[in-house]
Amino acid sequence: MKVFLDADVLFSASYSMNGASHEVVNHSSVILYTSNECMNEAIRALKKYDKSLDPIFFEKIKIVNVTKKDALEYDIYVFDLSDAHVVAGAVKSKANILTSFNIKDFKSDLIYKDLGVSILKPGEMLSYQRNILV
Repeated sequence: MKVFLDADVLFSASYSMNGASHEVVNHSSVILYTSNECMNEAIRALKKYDKSLDPIFFEKIKIVNVTKKDALEYDIYVFDLSDAHVVAGAVKSKANILTSFNIKDFKSDLIYKDLGVSILKPGEMLSYQRNILV
């Protein structure tokens, strides 16, 4: 199973060693992906708190390149165009699940119907890993 991680999940997993995001990244039984855009967004946000991405992420998470042109193809799946790159990254990585704290930013039903990608919060993803992917 392939899981795409939004920038907020990367931020949370790096900022706190406790919590679902950290568990999803560090004890994952799935293939993890993110995009260059999400990675850069997380790095910028962490710098504000004098933190950085956990170096292990670069070993555990595969990065797909998402361009502005890629993002424009998925603008119908988000409420804010600045989030279209996240959907583009999930599709480019062929993810089954997109993990984000901001699920309200995405048209989840349409994404699942058209693209076959489910959207879960990190806690939901962790439960799914523990209960379904045993």
